[in-house]
Amino acid sequence: MIYDILIFLAGCYIGYLGVRVLLLSSTMISERKANYRAGTHDYYGNVINKDENE
Repeated sequence: MIYDILIFLAGCYIGYLGVRVLLLSSTMISERKANYRAGTHDYYGNVINKDENE
């Protein structure tokens, strides 16, 4: 009985962590796309430095 409750709680915690990782990665991807579309970063998320010589 107590074993089943512990397994259920562990499953809920792992599910919570999975959902949190999904939401954080979705936010990171959205920010990367916005920066890329704004022209401030390249496709890989690196900052584009425009020199005066270019």
